[in-house]
Amino acid sequence: ILGAIGGALVKFSLDEFPPLVLVFLRAFLATLFLYPIILVMKRKLIVKKEIPLLILTNIFFALNWILYAYGIEKTSLIMGQIIYLPTAIIVAILGYFFLNEKLSKIQLIGLTLTVSGLSVLIYNLPCISSNF
Repeated sequence: ILGAIGGALVKFSLDEFPPLVLVFLRAFLATLFLYPIILVMKRKLIVKKEIPLLILTNIFFALNWILYAYGIEKTSLIMGQIIYLPTAIIVAILGYFFLNEKLSKIQLIGLTLTVSGLSVLIYNLPCISSNF
């Protein structure tokens, strides 16, 4: 449910903040929320040899947030979601073929819900519906 309102929150927040400021605030608030949890956990979370991969992953994650915020600013919320929702499906397919990852039952349910939500969005677009 929280993921479903994320796009709307970004769209309405863009009225008050430029995309880069919004992404910074999102990351800062996430850090404030997660840092106490990390402190409570006693195990080591980062292995030294994985730091370069972690940095690269975070760069792509930040680019994802920045491009999403700019995209939502430039288009309608529904079109932004239609463009963004297939990401989970694409990642699952690429992971299966390139990394030999198997999907768990909960992941299959999540992908099914993603496809269902995407279908609802596409079916309800004014330019595609029977009222056109």
